[in-house]
Order: sequence, then C-alpha cells, then structure tokens
Amino acid sequence: MSLNTKNNNMTVFSKFGYAFKNEYRFIFKDAAVVFSMLLIAVVISFVYTYIYSNQVLTGLPVVVVDQDQTTESRMLTRMLDATEQVDASCVVANLTEAERLFDQGRARGIVLIPPYFGRDLNRQAQPAVSVFADASYILYYKQVYKAMSLVTAYMNAGIEIQKLNARGLTEDQALKNATPVQSTVVGLYNPDSGYAIFVMPAVFLVIIQTTMLTGIGLLGGTFRERKRFANAHTAVTNIFDAIAIVLGKALAYTSVGLFVFTLIVGLDLPLFNMPQRGNIADLYLYIFPYLLAISLLGITLNRFFRHREDAAMTIIFSSIPVLLLCGVSWPVGEIPVFLSALSQIIPSSAATKGFVALSQAGSRLGEVKDLWLHVWALCALYFVLSVFTMKSLLKENPEA
Repeated sequence: MSLNTKNNNMTVFSKFGYAFKNEYRFIFKDAAVVFSMLLIAVVISFVYTYIYSNQVLTGLPVVVVDQDQTTESRMLTRMLDATEQVDASCVVANLTEAERLFDQGRARGIVLIPPYFGRDLNRQAQPAVSVFADASYILYYKQVYKAMSLVTAYMNAGIEIQKLNARGLTEDQALKNATPVQSTVVGLYNPDSGYAIFVMPAVFLVIIQTTMLTGIGLLGGTFRERKRFANAHTAVTNIFDAIAIVLGKALAYTSVGLFVFTLIVGLDLPLFNMPQRGNIADLYLYIFPYLLAISLLGITLNRFFRHREDAAMTIIFSSIPVLLLCGVSWPVGEIPVFLSALSQIIPSSAATKGFVALSQAGSRLGEVKDLWLHVWALCALYFVLSVFTMKSLLKENPEA
C-alpha cells in the first residue's frame, strides 16, 4: 500500500508533523542533498571569506620612471613608496623598461616623472607627473590613484608652507593659510574599505539561497523522475492537507538553513575578523522569513524540475545573475527597470539590504521594518504558489 493511501485518515496536524519529520529523513538519506544544503554552503562561505580576508590591496608594485634625477624627484618617489597602497621601490631610467615590466605583470602602474621636474617645481611652473594605472582591474586602479593623490596633496601643501614660511609666517599660520578648508571623511561601517566586508554579506545570503534551492530541487526532481512524488507524501483530500504538507516541508528546510546561517555567523565572521554589529535576536528574526521564503520558493520550483539534474543545472546557472541583482556590484536602481522589478521577487535581492543594515550598520529590526515586511510578503506569495504546486504534483501520479 502506498504512503499516500495509508495515511489518508491522518489529521491535518498529524500530516504537518509527518511532513516535517519525513522531510528530514529524505534530506539525510540523500548524500547529494546533504552535500548541497550543508557542506557546500559552509565550505564555500569559508573559502570565499578566506580569499577576501586580506580586505584591502596593499603594496601594489609600481615602477617609477625618473627622468629628472633630482632631489625633488627622489623625494616624490620616497613619499610614494611610503604609502601603504603601493610599493615604488622599482625605479628605471626609461619608459620602455617600465612598459616591459607592466606588460609582464610585475607592475600595476607606472609613474613618469618628467625632465626638469625639480627646476619647474622651484620656478612654480607646475610640472605634470603622469600616472599610468591598470584600469582593467578597478581595485588596482583605485589604489594607485589613491596613493598618487595623497603624495601630490602632501607635496603641494609642503611647498606652499615653505613659501609662506619664507614670507615670515609661523608654522601654524603657514599651515592654516596653505589649507584654509579642511575636510574630515569618516568611512562608516567599513572604514578601511575592506572588500570582504563590502561583498560577503550579500554573498552569504546568495550561497544559502543557492544551496537550499538546489537541495530542495534535487529532492523534488528525484521523486518526479521516479514517479514517486505522491508516494513520498501523505494524501491530500482538501486545501488544508496541502497547507500542512507545505508548511511541514518548508519548516524542515528552514531549520536546516538556520543551522547553516548559525555556522556562518558564528564561525566565519569571527574567524576572519569581520564585524557583526547587529543584535543577534534581530538578526535571527530578520533571517527567518528569508529562509522560509527560500523554502517555499523551492517547493514552488519543483513544478519545473522533472529530473534530478534539472535543479542543479538551473539553480547554479542562475546564481551569478541573482548575485548581480542583489545590488552588490552595481546599484539596483541603475539596472534596467525590468530587471529591477524582477529583483523584488527574489528572496536574496529583497533581504540583502536589510541584512547589511542589521549586521554591518548595527541597525535594529524596527529600522528595517519595511524591508522585513517585504520578505514576509514574499513568504506569502510563495506560500500560495507552493500550496497549489503541491496539490498539482500530488495529483500527477497519485498511486504510482
């Protein structure tokens, strides 16, 4: 007798409990599902965080072409080498040699100090120092540009102060006249502009979403491929039975997701010195509907996965576009309107902004209430779709 027939007289609450317990059994009986939902999620999170653990690129090699060979040009080179962004210890006599080092990847930028740099500087003729930076990699370009900007700013201020001192002004007076306007830039939440702090919160959510959807799809695809979907579930005689089964399955998946999330927050963040400024209770209250929305979306997507491999291929293929739609690499408001609208129904896109605000900015749940309600709205949407999906799939081969 099939499981579907045998449990025909179970109550709604019994079917909920049975679905919850049974889904755990299915998860841990399937090595690929365990590998996807647990091991891959934890390992990939660890590996990605480890890769970006240095946070900021420092000591980038640049080559200096000193065509002046004066005290002033050597001072500029020493100041550049003293910055944390670049290593300017390599000085060559001509641009051809510098280009060769750049083409070989041994330098990420070239600084060209022209002839008569020192003379023009002393004559107040504003000599131009040329900087060639590798703009094909924006992080390289940013660091070389930042280092040169700092050096020229300090050098210009120093020269101006020397002139004012020569006119009889004191050091303090000269400093105030040389820099009449001072700006203070405070880097909030990520003061060192660390790449891991910038990108990993969104990546964590996408990793959890991708691995959960893959695992749920593998289970659903396996049952449909073997025509055992109905046999693996209790009978559905009315809408409440379908609701009970969906909630039981979804909460089982959600609990696995909570375990993975706990490992990431509890191990990865402290291990790599990444900040976690949020209230832990708020963090879990926020992440729960996110994981529930993923679980319900996974059940809904089972409608489209007729074979086990369908889920893995589809979900993994879509993971990169999904990450882009989170607004990490490019603001969501700047992407095409259609894609921006599409991102609103993807759990990771809806949840990322609030998760970053809670974990990195230290916001409280009430401050991200609208984002939290958005995620709950996705839960409601995918709950309705998953219930109808479940009813449809259970009728597909009721006694097979």
